[in-house]
Amino acid sequence: EDWIDCLNPTCKIYSVCDLKGIIHAGKEQFYSYLAKYTIASLVERPEEIKVRWHIDTQELNDES
Repeated sequence: EDWIDCLNPTCKIYSVCDLKGIIHAGKEQFYSYLAKYTIASLVERPEEIKVRWHIDTQELNDES
């Protein structure tokens, strides 16, 4: 997936610009960093997931 579209319309400096490559590298680092976490790990009080999503929090603990 492209985060920027340099070709629609075609950017005037497309042939000499490194922005697309820089964004691609940054995007890969972002996804690698994000992969370290789960939704459950983002919640300070996992028991509140049950209240908000109406699920059994024991299932979340079993997956950890």
